[in-house]
Amino acid sequence: MTSRTRLRPAALVQPALLAALGLTGIALAFVQTAPPPNRWPGADEWSAASIVLLAFAALCATLLRPGRSANHPPAGASPDLVVHASQTGLAEMLAQRTAAAIAGDGDAAPAHALGRLDMASLSGAERAWFVVSTTGEGDAPDPARHFVADAMHHRPDLGHLEYALLSLGDRRYTDFCGFGRRLDAWLRACGARPMAPAIEVDD
Repeated sequence: MTSRTRLRPAALVQPALLAALGLTGIALAFVQTAPPPNRWPGADEWSAASIVLLAFAALCATLLRPGRSANHPPAGASPDLVVHASQTGLAEMLAQRTAAAIAGDGDAAPAHALGRLDMASLSGAERAWFVVSTTGEGDAPDPARHFVADAMHHRPDLGHLEYALLSLGDRRYTDFCGFGRRLDAWLRACGARPMAPAIEVDD
């Protein structure tokens, strides 16, 4: 049996595409919080954009490490699962772009709505990529509440799973990214291992 210590060429493509996705997210952030036409984005806006970009860079660097976990999902399972929990559609759009980036030149697997995700799919994946929004005071988006009420009250064994989490929130609310943080804590409690610290984006 050979050891998984050699980096596959595909592993070089995926982080680069994810970095491009990060730049797309930054551009979207500028568009959503666009300054007046006669003013270039200020220092605060560039600082926030730099933090997001550095966080994505850290995630990509983590993915480039050789010798990933020896744990494997059940035979025949899809290795990558992209999941979104969206209130306005932004998280869903970013999840779809993530799925396309991971697929590279291949056919992109569809991004799954968290509220419709079955535990067999989650238990069968090797890596999961979550893009989730928080609405109101730390609440899950409406389409995800079924998952919260059902699956998150249990502790399935997800020890084989690695995951990344992009959490969208609004600092005007006290419980900033509250749902994203609860999902992160639940995944850890089930034994899943984060590929990098969760990325939290304001507005």
